[in-house]
Amino acid sequence: MWPVRQRVTVAEAQRIPATVYLAGETIVCLSRSRWDEELVSNRYHTLTRFARRNRVLVFEAPFELATLARPSAAKLRALATALAGWRRRGSRLWVARPITWWEGEGGGPFWRLNQALCAPYVRWALRGAGVAQPILWLYDHRRWPLLDALPHRLACYHCTEDYAGLAGRAGGPALAERVARQEAELLRRVDLVFAVSPTLAADKRGVNPHTVLVPNGVDTALYRPEHACGPACGIRRRWKCCRPCPACSRWNPSTTAACA
Repeated sequence: MWPVRQRVTVAEAQRIPATVYLAGETIVCLSRSRWDEELVSNRYHTLTRFARRNRVLVFEAPFELATLARPSAAKLRALATALAGWRRRGSRLWVARPITWWEGEGGGPFWRLNQALCAPYVRWALRGAGVAQPILWLYDHRRWPLLDALPHRLACYHCTEDYAGLAGRAGGPALAERVARQEAELLRRVDLVFAVSPTLAADKRGVNPHTVLVPNGVDTALYRPEHACGPACGIRRRWKCCRPCPACSRWNPSTTAACA
């Protein structure tokens, strides 16, 4: 079991120099995506870099029990994945898939049922991993009730999209308002917010003043010709059997075996 430490204050976290690496911590991520299914993104790069010096436990997008109304072999395999608990995806990185009823925005009976299913699963998985007071790293604003349910040293929200704006364009102003309320609940509870654009940072700072702009960037080392994986490194994933190359974190269908 990793050592339990005292809760970090926002002021202490902001005084840490940029050149100092976070090391020896347990970071628990609540994600919106599936680790093995989504193309490599800033979430993947952030978490794999954390895992170089820390233990990283990722709760990916949940399995929705309501989908079993139309069962299939693929859905039953997905349920088995959720029930199996942690899957190792690196020397210091593990992934688990929680269980909910039906994902959506807002309140109502389905929302309460989701929380009743998700929170016990998360507590069970963390207990099995020997986690007491981790650093929480959130991508999914719908998971804000877990901040009240889980002891933690520090809670951070990495805001990578204008979720309310996206919801408004897809479902209208009422849905946008529900998403904004959910995100505001999260913003009021976290210690730090990292936003990827000036517009997002200004918007989130209106609710949580401890908001920092951390723009997306490009790791130019991944595009250098002399990179270890060779020319095939730039090819994106085309087949489900492929995995991201551990040397460069890019999808490499033709040389996966050589890079592993």
